[in-house]
Amino acid sequence: EAEVFDLRMLRPLKLDAIMESVKKTGRLIFADTGFRTGGIGSEVVAEISEQLFGALKAAPLRIGLPDHPTPSSLALASEYYPDAGDIAEAAHGLVGLDPDLLDGLLMRCLEAREGVPIDKPDPAFKGPF
Repeated sequence: EAEVFDLRMLRPLKLDAIMESVKKTGRLIFADTGFRTGGIGSEVVAEISEQLFGALKAAPLRIGLPDHPTPSSLALASEYYPDAGDIAEAAHGLVGLDPDLLDGLLMRCLEAREGVPIDKPDPAFKGPF
């Protein structure tokens, strides 16, 4: 199982629920649509590491955009944007999922995104733009 938190408000940053989850599991994966370095994920991981270091069973992981400009070609974009498969692989590494389970998860992730360009949100997204 995994607990998923959607941080809709960053100021003030309230991490109580995330901290309770980390106390239970000893693990944290922070997936963000922003840059991996210097973003909100870095701040959350720093706070968790500072306040709950002894409760961690593994180093927290951050998933986000790499530290280079956004690509403008489909070939480059496919390696630039993190996706559900990246999160599944991070979870596999963090808790040691069964390799067959990971393969099934990755296949389902690919099938769910079939036909949707990598640099566009899922059609269900009703964001601000």
